[in-house]
Amino acid sequence: LSALAAMAGDAEATATGHALFDAAADQFFPDHSPMDWAAVQVARAVDPDTPVEALMQAEALTSGHGTVLGALALDLLIQREIALAAANGDVMALTRIETRVRRRLAERVGAPGAVDWAADQIAMARLMIARAELMGTNPDQAAFVLSEAAEAATDHGVPVLADRARVLMLGLGLDVRQRS
Repeated sequence: LSALAAMAGDAEATATGHALFDAAADQFFPDHSPMDWAAVQVARAVDPDTPVEALMQAEALTSGHGTVLGALALDLLIQREIALAAANGDVMALTRIETRVRRRLAERVGAPGAVDWAADQIAMARLMIARAELMGTNPDQAAFVLSEAAEAATDHGVPVLADRARVLMLGLGLDVRQRS
């Protein structure tokens, strides 16, 4: 309802849609229905003004299980962390985030699932882009990393993650037409 109301430019209907979503979402708790609760937190986190703590809990609850929900929670959380570090011009914070992503990649037991791998690659590309913007350089490998992440996500049936990679590629000024 909120999306349709926003398309129609109806602020009152948008507010009603948000209220209905919030009323339904408040019926889920992490200890009763963890995946449903995590899905609600991911949906709420698309709005950058929502508090990050619930998203952090949702990511912790879903991480490492190879789920689309976990990958989306991770991507949204890292996106927020990188945006905050970049807005503050904090290169050291970007380096700490990168270290966490690299550690997660290195400490993963067995071969990473394609969904987790794609989310980690998008995170690395976000870091490359943010660092390049702060340093006034070109994010050399970001386009390649994003292209591979989008392809892996598409091949494994996760179009929402592929779309997130493509949106970042558009920000780099690249042609991102979907290959068939």
